[in-house]
Amino acid sequence: MNASVVGPLSELRDLAARGGTGEFICATAAAEVHVFLQRGRVAWATSSTHPFEFARYIREHNKIDDTTFRHVVEECRRDKLPLGETLVAWELLTWDDVNAALRHQVRLALVTLSQLGVARTMFLERRRYMEYNAELTIELASVLPTQGPSPRKASGTRISTNPPTAPGFAHQILESIEGAAWVELLEGEGLVEAAPAAPTPSRVPPELVRTTLADDADFVAVRSTRGSILGARLARASRSLWCTLAADSTFGAAVSTLWSLSVVHPLVSPPPRSSDGRAWEVGAPDSSAAAEMRLVLGRAREVLAAFVLSSSGQPVVGIARGGLDEGCVELLRRRTHVFAVPLFEEPRGEDHVENTGTRMAALGFTFRTLVTGERAFWCFGAELLAAQGHTLWVLTDRNASQGLGWACLTALCRGLTRPSASPEAE
Repeated sequence: MNASVVGPLSELRDLAARGGTGEFICATAAAEVHVFLQRGRVAWATSSTHPFEFARYIREHNKIDDTTFRHVVEECRRDKLPLGETLVAWELLTWDDVNAALRHQVRLALVTLSQLGVARTMFLERRRYMEYNAELTIELASVLPTQGPSPRKASGTRISTNPPTAPGFAHQILESIEGAAWVELLEGEGLVEAAPAAPTPSRVPPELVRTTLADDADFVAVRSTRGSILGARLARASRSLWCTLAADSTFGAAVSTLWSLSVVHPLVSPPPRSSDGRAWEVGAPDSSAAAEMRLVLGRAREVLAAFVLSSSGQPVVGIARGGLDEGCVELLRRRTHVFAVPLFEEPRGEDHVENTGTRMAALGFTFRTLVTGERAFWCFGAELLAAQGHTLWVLTDRNASQGLGWACLTALCRGLTRPSASPEAE
């Protein structure tokens, strides 16, 4: 993975000018952007700062009820069909409707890309992208931002310096993290302080604490369409800080703010990784999944391993660099339990209508992703939609930004679950 000196947008222009076909990825601590090219034209683009915009635009500008849209999404995922073309085939949208939603999604992603400046990038060549409908591809110049990037809104400008034992600590953290809905300070699984005041003993599920921070992790974030929940170990080992973010919050900026607080206490960094150990593999080394994993590991040296586990926790396929202990698979088995923890209550009444995450869930976007901070690596996980109960895991060096891990997890998840269809339904 490269550190782009000329800027990621200029690098994307060069790839387009050369007629590249594949996935361009740009990752920072605050955001990641994915742009799909077919012979230099844009087939699709998405950014972590504007998730699900294609579906949101369709939902807000066309008369398609949630139940019908969900059925279309489910059929596309099951049969690996392109979402836009299927909506037209079902006579729910016109080609102009699909093109308008696509351009809206792509423009937002490119605006984010233009704001990232110097960043980490990589390009994954994928010839199967030639199968996308060329009529829905877009000339890059027609969707590039027409003005210079506007300054991003500062997040977390009010940083607390008071210790976590001081009264009002939770409220100060709440004000520091933009997009946070609530903050709680726990002692073990018991509530010490909350902002705003908690209606129950704690809004943090005890199972989430037990399967992450109480099991030797120093950080956890679980992301879903209804929002995200973050937890971090404090200097006193039995204490932890937790908060939730709204579904439309800028996740990367909030995480960066949380880590900038001096109260967060990461576990002791591991010694330098040995280069003497041999790389190792499990499962089916000749499978297409293994090929996808090798592609990502070959482009990003910070990626230490990738695995797919079955619903029973057995490795289906996996590749690891030398020096990584094979005991990491057992840790991944324990982390899979996080996906079963109930995190968000179902909204009721008017909240059900207005809640963005609920609308996206109604349209079929229900999967979760997570990251945990381990002693030797960042551990990223995702539910695989195409294989019931299977989970994907990507391990990265602790010195790498989380943005890189999220980007590689997304790219691998797409490569493993959508071998022939367009990514519009993601």
